[in-house]
Amino acid sequence: MQYFSLEQIKDKADALIGKDIYAIVGGEENLSKLKSGKGNVGNLIERYGFGIPNNSFREPDFMPVGIELKVLPLKSVKSKFTPKERTKICSINYKELAEELWAKSHCKYKLNKIFFVAYIHDFEDCYASEVMDCFLYDLENRYNDHRVIKADWNRIKDMIVDGLAHEISESHSDCLAASTSGSGRLLGQPFSSEKAKERSFSLKPSYTKVIWQERKQKKNYDSLFDLPDFVEGQDVRSYLLVRLHQFEGMSIVELSSMLGVSLKSGKSASSFFLRRVLGFKTKKLDIRELALLGINIRVVPVNPETRNLRESGSFPHPTLQNILDETCFEESKLFNYLSEILFVPVYRGASSKDPNAILGRACFWTPSTEELRGISDEWERARDDISQLKVWKSTCGKYNVNNLLKSSDSNFIHMRPHARNSLDTEKSVGKEITKQSFWLNSKFVSEIIKKI
Repeated sequence: MQYFSLEQIKDKADALIGKDIYAIVGGEENLSKLKSGKGNVGNLIERYGFGIPNNSFREPDFMPVGIELKVLPLKSVKSKFTPKERTKICSINYKELAEELWAKSHCKYKLNKIFFVAYIHDFEDCYASEVMDCFLYDLENRYNDHRVIKADWNRIKDMIVDGLAHEISESHSDCLAASTSGSGRLLGQPFSSEKAKERSFSLKPSYTKVIWQERKQKKNYDSLFDLPDFVEGQDVRSYLLVRLHQFEGMSIVELSSMLGVSLKSGKSASSFFLRRVLGFKTKKLDIRELALLGINIRVVPVNPETRNLRESGSFPHPTLQNILDETCFEESKLFNYLSEILFVPVYRGASSKDPNAILGRACFWTPSTEELRGISDEWERARDDISQLKVWKSTCGKYNVNNLLKSSDSNFIHMRPHARNSLDTEKSVGKEITKQSFWLNSKFVSEIIKKI
């Protein structure tokens, strides 16, 4: 089927809203006749919803109008919907990419205009997933986003030209990532004898989350462009560090009084503190540029004498089954959380209310290729432990003990309880256990802080 206008596409899409995959393909009986491997939700929407055969054509799906079709699976987080995964744009051919210019690149051709079909993913039965919304994404009308995505593309191309395709990871990008593709098989690259993983260009979930929230939830972000001293083209990270470093060495008591906000380690408190440092006056918590880049802010308490962290840093709690369901580290929630962290150290005594606490030197941290390999290995070990979960009583009989990855057995991450109390449990893998999450080892983060 050919499409000659955006109106034609919208008319077809409007008929899908509110329908699940069973209804789109014409019923469960029709679905059962489909051959194995062709039941992917995106493929079914493409084929049965829009009459487009599943393909790997270089041209956009809707021709001759020149618009690409992409599905956007959503998951529920605290009663709100958010993108479930990254959005694959096109495969990367290392040789061809090295010879392209952004303006005429295959990636930009596919990215220019995308018609998103957003559906609520049903984790128990993917065919019960229901289409929620459809909308057009136009890259050319998003000037600042376009600039960031172009920079990502050029950064990836430069690594290929430098013979470093084997060292590419998603952590090198802000919005447009070079994510592992297919089975992650090793391919040749044009400027090195080293083999590199098969990869595809993808939009990161942090980016599509902002797009979705602006579209459906009508969410308004504050922007650095609203600040009088932030200018177009300025590097976001450098700007943030300059603003934070002007308060380095100041007592937390004095700083809290000046800004009208206390500096705590909670995510909301950390975000609110940064907003006040930058000069925002409202109580909103999200800054668009930080949300787009997926930057996590971490206030970390540090012993002023030893320069060691006083505690490890946790990440949000997933169920253990959620972790097992993730098949690749680069597509895991933990990988997204680790993509980039802004550490804000606070040097204080053992008490969290130490009146002599002072603000240290903030820094950005992105895991190196070597660190990513180590974290990936430990993530795999953690999954193996979960698949063979054991829970038993301690020798004294007062505490539950488990076989999950411990900080004493790892260099980067470990698993430990992340719950309100010992009664806050889950049993997604069949055995009841206090809710767990991944934590960054305090020793590892201490080394990062000491290098500042």
